[in-house]
Amino acid sequence: MATTIGWPCGKIIAFVSVIVLLLAVAGYVSYNKFLRQLPPPHFASDEEHFLYGSIGTETLTGVPYWIWLVLPRLFPEYLPGPGGYGSLWLSSGF
Repeated sequence: MATTIGWPCGKIIAFVSVIVLLLAVAGYVSYNKFLRQLPPPHFASDEEHFLYGSIGTETLTGVPYWIWLVLPRLFPEYLPGPGGYGSLWLSSGF
């Protein structure tokens, strides 16, 4: 009497291979979307770099607290209403 022991084992190997492939693709996409750091763009002139360039703190600490604190006081015309960040439905405990 012949037995087919190899048949269910082949299905398991195919299933595990598909799962590993899906995990590899998900890992690659996640890395490219969230972790990869691109070099800063090159600007045509020093003036454009000054106007549109980064200050270089985004990846580690974000915008410095003191800049975040004074922005609504210096530029209230760019907020939709009075009250600083409270007009954007953010906590106005600054």
